[in-house]
Amino acid sequence: MGAKVGFANLWDVAPLAIALTVVAILSKLIGCSLGAIRRGERTALIVGAGMVPRGEVGIVVAMIGLNMGTIGVDIYSVIVLVSIATTIYAPFLIKTVIRAESRKDKRPQRRY
Repeated sequence: MGAKVGFANLWDVAPLAIALTVVAILSKLIGCSLGAIRRGERTALIVGAGMVPRGEVGIVVAMIGLNMGTIGVDIYSVIVLVSIATTIYAPFLIKTVIRAESRKDKRPQRRY
């Protein structure tokens, strides 16, 4: 599937890929966190961060669209780049969220 990515015009689609990656990360982080908010803020953030990767389903659907001619190589390339970027970024995001939340747990609690 990666062999169909158009590298010739990669710099032309890079701004779109970056913007879409930011939107993809934020939308999954916020949306999935809201869905798990009943479990507490910490758990909600961890769930949101864990759902950030856009995996193989997006690439498979994009490949079908490319084969059917409904999307072009440029858009297919953007979808593959977003999938790769979110998959690579997710472990760092999860680690950051867990570390930040564990610091909150270690702070002394004020007693009134």
